[in-house]
Amino acid sequence: MVRDADTIEAEIARARDGLASAVDEITMRVDPRAAIEQGKRRVHAIWHDPKVRIAVVAVGGIAAFLIVRKLFR
Repeated sequence: MVRDADTIEAEIARARDGLASAVDEITMRVDPRAAIEQGKRRVHAIWHDPKVRIAVVAVGGIAAFLIVRKLFR
């Protein structure tokens, strides 16, 4: 099967665009600053969940109670 030059050039252009997109995506995934920002956003979203805040306060209260109890025994 013989392909003309225009078809080959179009295939090369599509392949080049696909590779450029893949390289851009890999660059974003590997960028430490982007990973840090994503981590900050995740922690911020998790912390603002009322269930998480209540659980953290409860665990902190229990830990404080146990420490004070241990000190005065």
